[in-house]
Amino acid sequence: MHFGPTFYRTAAVCSVLSAVTTLGLIFLPNFFTPVDSFEGRMARVHDPAYVLRSWVYFIHPFLVMMAGLAIAVRIRTVAAAFAVVGCSASCCGASRKPRNRR
Repeated sequence: MHFGPTFYRTAAVCSVLSAVTTLGLIFLPNFFTPVDSFEGRMARVHDPAYVLRSWVYFIHPFLVMMAGLAIAVRIRTVAAAFAVVGCSASCCGASRKPRNRR
């Protein structure tokens, strides 16, 4: 199976975007204050920083998987075992339950 330059360029863009979304996941929670009540948590959907963080949290795993898949496809002929281990570790990491940060 042959993958063209467009696939690798798209994966490179996904890799850069995954770095940006990682920074967003780290620093965006600093832009909204913690709340304890149920009403306060439900009112967060109107906070733009919280909505942006929610979208980043949703899109980030797909970007990381695309970048990882491109690396695995690229090295599959040279080091097939590393490609399989890397892809499966990436899938296991993406399927884990996220931590509850308070």
